[in-house]
Amino acid sequence: MSFAPDSLTLRQKLIEGDQLAKELHQHLDQGFLPKIQHLRRLTRPRTDASEEEVRDISIRTAVDDVMASDQYTRQFSSRLQQFLNAIEKDIVRIVQEG
Repeated sequence: MSFAPDSLTLRQKLIEGDQLAKELHQHLDQGFLPKIQHLRRLTRPRTDASEEEVRDISIRTAVDDVMASDQYTRQFSSRLQQFLNAIEKDIVRIVQEG
């Protein structure tokens, strides 16, 4: 769904929040962390003389990938936070109203 959280019912917010949390987890596990691990491998000091030297362009490309993935992660996290805040607001209202 791409609706504003405040326009949804609590049930819809919970469903969407759960889906967003799962998608964020999947993105982190399958997208973001592998890119960081790849960058770490590229930037480790080479101890074996037979290992091929890493070119600057390879490192720049890996950094660009990590930065793009980080930006996506931040946007996704912000969207999830909007839903979590709306859920909290609804629950507080329900508890206070009884």
